[in-house]
Amino acid sequence: MSSVESTSLLRGEEEDVSGSVPVSAVSSVPEILSDVDKEVDGVNLYMLLCIVCACVGGLMFGYDTGCISQVIELLSDDLGHYLVAWELELITSSTSLFALMGSIFAGISADRYGRKVLIAVSCVVFILAALVMALSMSLAWLVLGRSLVGLAVGVASTIVSVYIAEISPPRYRGRLVALNSVSTTGGQVLAYLSGVAFHKTTNGWRYIVGLSGIPPLLFLLVMTAVPESPRFLFMNGRVDEAKQVLLKLDPRVDVAQVEEMVRQDLSYKDANNGVDDSSLARLFSVPANFRALVVGCGLMAAQQLCCFNGFMYFSVSLFAMAGFDNPFAVSLVVSITNFVFTWGAVKYIDKVGRRAILLRSVWIMVVALIVVAFAFTTIDPSAIKNATNNDSGKPGSDSEPDGMKILTVAATIVFVASYAIGLGNIPWQAIEFLPLDVRSLGSMFITSTNWTFNTLVSASFLHLLKWLTGTGTFLLYAFFTLLAYIGIYLYYPEVAGLPLEKVNDIFKQGWRGLGKRGVVL
Repeated sequence: MSSVESTSLLRGEEEDVSGSVPVSAVSSVPEILSDVDKEVDGVNLYMLLCIVCACVGGLMFGYDTGCISQVIELLSDDLGHYLVAWELELITSSTSLFALMGSIFAGISADRYGRKVLIAVSCVVFILAALVMALSMSLAWLVLGRSLVGLAVGVASTIVSVYIAEISPPRYRGRLVALNSVSTTGGQVLAYLSGVAFHKTTNGWRYIVGLSGIPPLLFLLVMTAVPESPRFLFMNGRVDEAKQVLLKLDPRVDVAQVEEMVRQDLSYKDANNGVDDSSLARLFSVPANFRALVVGCGLMAAQQLCCFNGFMYFSVSLFAMAGFDNPFAVSLVVSITNFVFTWGAVKYIDKVGRRAILLRSVWIMVVALIVVAFAFTTIDPSAIKNATNNDSGKPGSDSEPDGMKILTVAATIVFVASYAIGLGNIPWQAIEFLPLDVRSLGSMFITSTNWTFNTLVSASFLHLLKWLTGTGTFLLYAFFTLLAYIGIYLYYPEVAGLPLEKVNDIFKQGWRGLGKRGVVL
């Protein structure tokens, strides 16, 4: 890394991404982690392994999102009775609601306690949640476990992307941040694999939720080798420690240049643009910051209102409703699709551009949702009742003709693939809209928006199926997704390749024509 790039690392600047960055799966990291100083395609291997470790937050985010679909279908009467729709929605929505609380806590605490500490805290809570869920003997205990999962997911989803961005070199930052989304979809694949493995096992759902405690335990075992974010260290006056971290992340950094990075970062942090010296005041009082926040929050709302998590939380039930004999295997195929196409986002996000990817993928999602809605016109209403009340004892009901089954799966795969390459990943990049002095707080609001709408979707999905039928429900979400497309076209600018300090300048010229500003790729 050159001295110019080193300065950019501290100040948060980003350049065009080229090449590919291979990443190992999150499993275990040897103790020699702290002694690694080799490179993989220009990225220091120690840095890469630190990012893989941090991605345990995304992995658990994905696993706990995916596994609940298996758990709902396998619960039977293990908690004392067959669960009805509102109880199933309580199990899913409790996680989203407490994730909202966790994201607020993380946003407030990130600059006080540090990124690494909060990731470690989330791992401890993940482990506790796994134990509570696996040992649950009543609905109340399972909801408690899911609520603990939510707290941990909220913290991890807010902090991990910030941490990765702050330790990554500029030329790879976009892709390395996107690796957190890859780990999330990888976690979902693992969840569906566990469903396939344990769906015929007595109390198999307990094994599924219990396994979720293993990855965070591995992170805690190696966390001493993972450094704190150098930006956090600089902000808190731990300059010598920050130098050591940057030198370890890039052994070629010039010590004198590190001193210059410290000076520039601290002077940048002290600037407050003439507004009251408060991050909250600067976030809402500076017009460019407020516009950036609205666009970021709007994109997060769109991510949820397209109904992707309706598919994730209830996919096994939906495919059982459609009459598949093994809805677990079908759900696994959909999850693998999500994982594969998220890798596509990693490869092309900085080459094709954020706006271009969204405009090309969201309209396909609209069409796919309409096709799913059409396919659901053939489903027997009794199949919907059985799936939403969990009182059939087992999935599958031959409720759709074979042709419609194929159409349902094909449209779902197209929808998930389009989501994965666009809305599934790009909204998490919205922190780049905000300047350094309000980035942590803005990240809290953006992530909180995600969890607010996630809660609304998960708490209402089964009831919408009963009230509007599957056809009406998916047409409603197709309408929301169409509105998202219009909003993206009008107000989402292209920012690929811009230094972070220049991204916010795009929002200084008002709302009119905002979507057509920025980089032309």
